[in-house]
Amino acid sequence: MRIELNPIDSEVVGRAVLEITDVSDPAALADAERAAVARHAPLLAVCKVRAEDTPLLHAVEDLGFRFAECQLQLRGRLLQGVDVSGYLEDYEYLRVERERDLDAVLALAGEIFENDRFSRDPRLGAALAGRRYQAYVRRSFAASDESVHAMRDRATGEVLAFTTHRRVSPREVRLLVGGVSRSHRRMGLAMASDQLEFAAHYRDGVRVLHSAVSSMNYPTLVGLCSYHRFHVVQSWVVLHKHYGSAT
Repeated sequence: MRIELNPIDSEVVGRAVLEITDVSDPAALADAERAAVARHAPLLAVCKVRAEDTPLLHAVEDLGFRFAECQLQLRGRLLQGVDVSGYLEDYEYLRVERERDLDAVLALAGEIFENDRFSRDPRLGAALAGRRYQAYVRRSFAASDESVHAMRDRATGEVLAFTTHRRVSPREVRLLVGGVSRSHRRMGLAMASDQLEFAAHYRDGVRVLHSAVSSMNYPTLVGLCSYHRFHVVQSWVVLHKHYGSAT
């Protein structure tokens, strides 16, 4: 079992946020949680348990943790390059390297997410979730093994969608966060953004993609699993335990 501080979430909420993984013994979890709470005075603890382990889930719930979301771990393969020439007349897909482009992405990250455990948790909420996603985008912008990409309208210069990812090996990438402007949804832009991103990965030698998606996020799941042929490799139940109220 591991209990670690999440530095980004802790900074966003203004108090410690604990992440608990690899749980097998509820008694050991109870002891370790008490020690961590005494040491860090957290606002929130997040516990991740395999969805199929029902007895363990019930034992964790007995310790005061409550369901936040079901998270699906996905894996996809890029078997061939995709012809994206039909998109390139209207859209530009670029790595974000300038602060002014980052500002446009941060504006999207602050408002477009709604199907995630922070937004749906009534003790956290959408405003806090937006600040959290902005913090993760900033991390990707600064980290040497991560990057931020945007899809921009060539005619107007407006950033319509963005993605972030982490390179985990020369042939593998972990997809992190991304989305489409609320005002441009249901216009096929999510598909355009995915196609442009995956084509860029293929050209860069990537052949395997990993992602983790909330089961509440139906559009992303349908796109990745139905169209891009990702498959589920593991399902997790994510539980929250609050020790106070976010400011």
